[in-house]
Parts: sequence; C-alpha cells; structure tokens
Amino acid sequence: MLFELNLFTTFTLSHLLIGGCLVLLLLVFTRLCPPGAELQSWLWTTALGICVLVPFLSLVPTATTPPQATATLAAPAAQTEPPPGASAIAESAGAATALSDRRTYSWAMPGRWIKKAATGVYALLWIWLLGAIWRAGFLLRSALQSRRLVKNALPHREDPPEPISCPLLVSDAIGAPMAMGLLNPVILLPRLFAEQFDREQLAPILLHEWAHIRRRDLWIGAAQELLAILFWWSPLLRLINRRIHVSRELACDLRAARMLGSGKRFAQSLLDCAGLMVARRQSVLAMGLFRKKKDLTERIDAVLKIKSERTPKRLAIASACCVFAITGLAIAQGYGPRINLASITGLPVYGAGLTRAEGERLINAVRSGDTDTLTALLNGGLDINTPVLGEGTALIEAVRQGNREMVELLLDAGADVNLPPLGDGNPMIAAARHNRLALAEQLYQRGADINAAIPRDGTPLIVAIRSGHEAFAEQLIDWGADVNQSAKWDGSPLIAAAMTGNLEIAKRLYRQGADINGVVSTDETPLINAAHHGHFGMVKFLVESGADVNLGVMANGGNYRTPLNRARSGRVRKYLIAMGATK
Repeated sequence: MLFELNLFTTFTLSHLLIGGCLVLLLLVFTRLCPPGAELQSWLWTTALGICVLVPFLSLVPTATTPPQATATLAAPAAQTEPPPGASAIAESAGAATALSDRRTYSWAMPGRWIKKAATGVYALLWIWLLGAIWRAGFLLRSALQSRRLVKNALPHREDPPEPISCPLLVSDAIGAPMAMGLLNPVILLPRLFAEQFDREQLAPILLHEWAHIRRRDLWIGAAQELLAILFWWSPLLRLINRRIHVSRELACDLRAARMLGSGKRFAQSLLDCAGLMVARRQSVLAMGLFRKKKDLTERIDAVLKIKSERTPKRLAIASACCVFAITGLAIAQGYGPRINLASITGLPVYGAGLTRAEGERLINAVRSGDTDTLTALLNGGLDINTPVLGEGTALIEAVRQGNREMVELLLDAGADVNLPPLGDGNPMIAAARHNRLALAEQLYQRGADINAAIPRDGTPLIVAIRSGHEAFAEQLIDWGADVNQSAKWDGSPLIAAAMTGNLEIAKRLYRQGADINGVVSTDETPLINAAHHGHFGMVKFLVESGADVNLGVMANGGNYRTPLNRARSGRVRKYLIAMGATK
C-alpha cells in the first residue's frame, strides 16, 4: 500500500509542480524574448523530455546523504533490547530530525494518511490504468490505419521536386497532405490536391512535408504519442504538445519558404490549400496542415516576414536546448520530492529491515490470526519489533484487530509494548483509538507507558477523549495518566475534551489537576478551543473554573488567537464579553 501511494503521489507532484514551474519559465522566456520558430520548437521538445524525466528523478538516490545517516536509521532494527517508551520516542524524533537535516528528501507517508487515502489512491490508479489502456489501443489503431493508408495509396504521376527524395503517393482516404512512415517515410497527397494543383502549386506543400521528414518530426510525434499513454491525464503534456505542434509547423513553413526562395509564394499556397481542405480526422502519426484558423493566420504572417527571420545554426539550437535541459534537470534534482526506494522495498527510513513482501506477510498473518505463519516468521529470525511502513508494528496491528491471543503471543515473543513507529502511534494509542480496553489492561500490565506523547499521534488519554471513549479515558486516569501531558499538534487532554464538548471528562480532568489555562503552542488553550467549537456549556465551565477570558496565543501563521476572536456563536461571544473579554 505504501509503495503505490508514495510512487503515485510523488510521480504526480514531481511532474505537475516541478514540470509546471519549468514550463512557466519557458512561457515567460518565449514571451519576453521570442526565439525563432525553429529554436522554439526544439526548446518545447526539450521541455517535453524534462517533464517526463522529472518524476523518475524522485527514484534516484541522493549523493549528499552521509554514510552515517544510513547507520543511524538502521540502528533501531538491530537493537536486541527495546528501549523504554520515552527513549524510543526521543530516538524516533531524533532520527526524523537527522533525516531532515541531511536533506535526503525521502518520503514515508504516515500510516494514518495511508489508511484514509488508500481507497482514493487505488481508485485513481485504476482510472490511470484504464486511461493508459484506452490510449494505447487508440495509438495502435491509428498506426494500423496509417499503414493501410500507405499500402492502399497510389504513386503520383509526377516525380517530386528537388530536393525531395522520398516517394510521393496519392490517396482518396485523406483530407490534407501528410508525411508518414518512420523507417521508410513517404508523402501522401489527397487526390483532390493532386487533381486541382499543378506542379508549381504543389511544390510548397511538398517541401513543407519534406521539412517534417528532415527534422525527424515523425519520430518526435510518435514519441509524443507513446508518452501520452503514461501521461494521458497531464495538462502539462497537452500544453507542451500544442506548443510543439504550432512551433514546428511554423519552422517547416519557413524551411519550405527558404527552399522556394519566396515567402509570398508559400503564403499563397497555404491560402490555396485552405480553400480546398475539408476537415477530416487524421492519423495521430501524421502531420496535419491546419488545425485552427488562427494557426493559418500566424503561419501566413510568419512566412511573409521571412527576410527578417534569421536561420539559427544547429550548434546554437543544440547549445540552447542543452543549457535548458541541464538547468531544468538540476532544479528538479535539487528541489523535487524524492522516494527512498530502500525505505519501501529494503531498509525503510524508520529502521525497518523487512522487504515489502515480508512486511505484507507479517501484517496479513496478524490480521488473520494465523499463529502458524507468525511462528514460522519468528523461527526464521524475524525481528518482531520491526515496523512495517504504513502499518506500524505487528503488536499495533494485533491491538487494532482486538486479537487478545495474538497480542499475548507477540508480547511473549518480545514485542516492545512502547515502540512508536512514526505515523502509527504505539500499541496503547492504538488501543485507545479503537477502544480496546481489555487489551489496554493487558498492555499496561506488561509495562506500557500510558503517558507516551507522540507528535501528531497524541497520548493514549488524548486519543481516548477525542475518540469519545469515556470509559477508556476514565481507566487511564485511574491508572495515573498525566492529565497535563500534551503532544504537539494534538493538544492536551483538557483541550481534547474542550474540542469535543465532553463536559464530564473535563470536570474529571480538572479535579485531577488539569491546568485550566494550559497552553499548547500548536493547539492554543482549552477555552479557545471550546469557544471555537461553540460548546457553550464547556466555555461556561472553564470560565467558572478560572480560565482567563483574555489569554491569547500566537498561532502558526502569525495569527493571534483569543477566546473572543475565535468564538463562532453569538451566544458564546456575548458570554465572554460579559465575563470581561476585550480582545
């Protein structure tokens, strides 16, 4: 599950974000310093290659990660004795900080995100697959149609003009002149054109198609269609392909006009063709003459200005494209999101030493209660404390499933009752989230830390309160849970009660010594949260218990929050003002 999610999201974001920035830069450049059509066509072709390559750079390992980073991250899997809960949390947080400092750009989606997004991601993957199959079928059908067109076409009665050296064929099945064939290119003319135009009128048309062949546009067009199988959904590729089409048509017009030695003659030829053409659907491997009326106007204007249009040298074009490619790929390599494949298929960043297949086998055994398979894995040397990315540890999964027998087996096998894989909480938090009170008692008797605080996963007491499991929360308090233990991004127990409006739990927490004005920088205060969620009874209780109605907190993003400015309901706002709130 983690592999598909990481791969799909990172590919998509890399392509759209990094590719989009590069395309925007090229659009600005071509607007401010308009290059010639020839150079512009190759710059857009280079942009196509960059946008396609960018996602794959997310799989390339960074060379800046020091060797000790790997040792630091792999260390937890090699431990023979699991650390206490508090130290495990600190080590995991330290590993995450070290990972950030070393700029490894490795992505490992938190397990709770995967659980929530899995259905949608797999649906998108299926949509992408179906679209790719449809696009591949469309391309195959077009290729077969093109082959039949060439096979059924007849030779033209006259030889093509110099310097054209490919066969000239006539067909009844097409509506516009086109070049076809990758290995053995030919030029096809509609029978109407062959009958209506004499040799002089046909020369500009044929030279235009010959320019496509000389520029290898047929090969590039085929590559565009092949790439569209994978990137059929991409608005970037649609934009780039459109720019490539327009610029290369202009480039071929200019080449043909130079070979004729007259821009006016070529412009007249375009007008003559436009008068005869009947709009028909054409093969995706062919180069159409027109697509829109606007294209025709632009092409006529361009060839009439041919004297002011300088022909760029091949070396200049190659140099410009190389500079653009190197710059674009360097930006993508330096700032694009990355996937650490080792963290998915080999040695994950959070210390796991399981391959993806081994992790799936372990989790499936726990979910199905297959003790035989689990025993076989343990006898084979598997470290039962090895986290499975996206799922947590085997013990966490057993708690989720409510399998007391499996929990007992894992604990007897040495499962760490406090191990907190990042993004998946710990066994006691899992018990609190799923209201497994009997299992919680089992974990508590085995040494579970009921005050373990994990950023973005909370504490067992916070999770129990936010999940609405009052009996579980009461039991934790009876066991001595710290009623003031906070967790970054998850508040405190009293903040959790204030957010949910659970007045009875709030009163119990207060009696146990909860700080009525306790501030958690990322989650404000109990009163601010109660006011924001419109729980009037909670607001009244907190104020009567000594909550400061003017206590404000500078929240993330620089917003100063107070109970009054966060109050949603008029009733709460009036009460706070009556109790002395002024800001």
